[in-house]
Amino acid sequence: MSGGRGLALVAAMAVLSAAPAVGGDPESRPICGKDEVWLEERCVTLPKRVKKVEPVYPARALERVESASVTLSAIVQPDGTVTDLKVLKCDRRGYGFEEAAIAAVSKWTYTPAMVAGKPIAMPFTVRVDFSASGSDIQR
Repeated sequence: MSGGRGLALVAAMAVLSAAPAVGGDPESRPICGKDEVWLEERCVTLPKRVKKVEPVYPARALERVESASVTLSAIVQPDGTVTDLKVLKCDRRGYGFEEAAIAAVSKWTYTPAMVAGKPIAMPFTVRVDFSASGSDIQR
């Protein structure tokens, strides 16, 4: 939190955008190991977040907006960094929430997704929720 303004910021990571493969005989699929999912005809270990940076509540929204939500798409790279951030949805445009969400999520790091012991890039979707609460916020 910044400036001691009593801001409660919550960033909730959505389920990684990984859908099971369609087609093929489910009986012929190999059994994936613990923490793996069947994705695109292979067993994939999904990335796990190891560093989370909280977003800063935009100053220009303090007096006008109680809460906001931003949904981003991004890619966890094989080195664990987050790139290619794009805003998919923002319910309070024009107050700086999009920029704040991108700035925070771009600093997150992950253990990378793995296939057969090798790191791979993995797309994901994340929703960042902002909530201004507390008696010390000026309205």
